[in-house]
Amino acid sequence: MSEIFKNLALVGDAWVLYLLVLASILSIAVMFERWKAYKPNSGDFSAFLDGVSSCLEKHDLKGAAGLAGASPRVEARVILAG
Repeated sequence: MSEIFKNLALVGDAWVLYLLVLASILSIAVMFERWKAYKPNSGDFSAFLDGVSSCLEKHDLKGAAGLAGASPRVEARVILAG
C-alpha cells in the first residue's frame, strides 16, 4: 500500500508546480492592477479637503467644483456628484 502512495507522489508532482507558478503570476497581476487603480488617490487629502471646505464656507460653489474637477481623487468625484 505504501508503495502505491509513493508512486503516486512521484508521478503527480509537476502539475502542482505549474499551478503554483500560475497562481504566483496571477497574484502579481492583481497587485499591479490594484496599484494602478489606487495610485490616483495618492497625495495630500487634507489639503484638498481644506481647499474645498474654504470655498464652500465662502459660498463659492464654482471654485469648489473647479478644485474637485481638477483632482483625480475618488473623493473629488463624490464632491462633484453632490
